[in-house]
Amino acid sequence: MPKFQFSLFALTALLLVSVSTASFAQTTGGGEGINGQYGDGPASLPDPEPSDITPGSATAAAAITSSTSIVTSLQAATRYCTPLGPKEYVIDCLAERLGTLSNQLEGQDGFEEVQAILDSTAKDLNQIARQNRSATLAPATFATQGQTPVQTTRRLIPVDEARMEDAVSQALAVIAETETLLLRSADDSTDRSIQFQQIAAAVGSNKVLLRSL
Repeated sequence: MPKFQFSLFALTALLLVSVSTASFAQTTGGGEGINGQYGDGPASLPDPEPSDITPGSATAAAAITSSTSIVTSLQAATRYCTPLGPKEYVIDCLAERLGTLSNQLEGQDGFEEVQAILDSTAKDLNQIARQNRSATLAPATFATQGQTPVQTTRRLIPVDEARMEDAVSQALAVIAETETLLLRSADDSTDRSIQFQQIAAAVGSNKVLLRSL
């Protein structure tokens, strides 16, 4: 083969390999976050799965064993959902995070009421997202960046922008009812009452996030 023809062949092959590698990196790499940049908040991930996963279906990696850890986890859930760029995903983000925490509480002595209430809240919020589902935005999985990324256990359902006001009103009512149920679940024990008040307050802090949508 003449040297000139061989060089053209080698150059063509090199270009094909380069294009293939770039495409793979875009598909499986980080890509852009939902704000168009990585930032500190969760970024959307490609998710080829055709079906949604019902809240509560994921197996918890670790159990939550104290009221303090419950409050910490609730606060972390709020922080996780706060930076989401497209506000349409926030309501179901809260549903997914509360559902994950409910899974972690399953079987923990002394927290049966909390587990049941959070599970119901997660399902109610998810139902709100489904009933007001966007016809243009696709469900998406999200994950934080960094060495220990936190990924959603399922695809989040986006709310239609035109229905956002109604969806937020419904979500606020669910959160308020959750607070009430948690406070009613406390018995006469002073310690237990304080614990449930703290948990209720942590859940209620999500009202600030919802009102900002």
